[in-house]
Amino acid sequence: MKIWHISDTHGYHEWFKVPENIDVVVHSGDATNSKNSIKNMKKMKAFLDWFSKLPIEHKVFVPGNHDLSVEEGIFDKEDFLGAGIHLLHNSSVKIEGKLFWGSANCPMYGDWSFMLEKEDMPKIWAEIPREVDVLVTHTPPRNILDFTHNNDGSIDICGCPSLWSRVVELQPQLHLFGHIHNSGEIQNTGTKTIPYIKTVFSNGSCCVDRQFGKVFHPGNILYLK
Repeated sequence: MKIWHISDTHGYHEWFKVPENIDVVVHSGDATNSKNSIKNMKKMKAFLDWFSKLPIEHKVFVPGNHDLSVEEGIFDKEDFLGAGIHLLHNSSVKIEGKLFWGSANCPMYGDWSFMLEKEDMPKIWAEIPREVDVLVTHTPPRNILDFTHNNDGSIDICGCPSLWSRVVELQPQLHLFGHIHNSGEIQNTGTKTIPYIKTVFSNGSCCVDRQFGKVFHPGNILYLK
């Protein structure tokens, strides 16, 4: 199974050159960018129109902290299914015999969508089924492609510690996420492996901090056995 993983497109989805021979496209959140419900709705509608028309048989979308119109229920699971897209939020779907499970929830940082207090995150990850093949979250796990700059220029590590613990326990074949973009010299977009676990990690963030509309990354191609 050949998977194209993208994330954090923030309204720039039409910039993509769509790869060929993809079985599943996964978007792990932040298709939009506005805190205004009406503007967010319009951006999400434009994204859905584009995403639904991709020449790829299977499509999965997990919302992100900027996808207000999904959190508010302006777009729901049925809207996505009607467009041929599986919307996952603390839920799963089987595609060609492989179990995909997704969650939009992120540790609290500012006033954004789908955010929970840090101490509440383990309850979400406890819902991940043990048989999961592809884990899709908006947030990264701690210390995995999750570095960024604070406003003062210092480095921050933004991933979720309890998610990391759960991934080590379950070791899905793939863990796909976004949320933390490339920032200056910090390169998060890409894939990573850890010697003592079998999971391949993918940060599919496409926009770059402070360079929205200028720099864009094509996402990651992964293979599922």
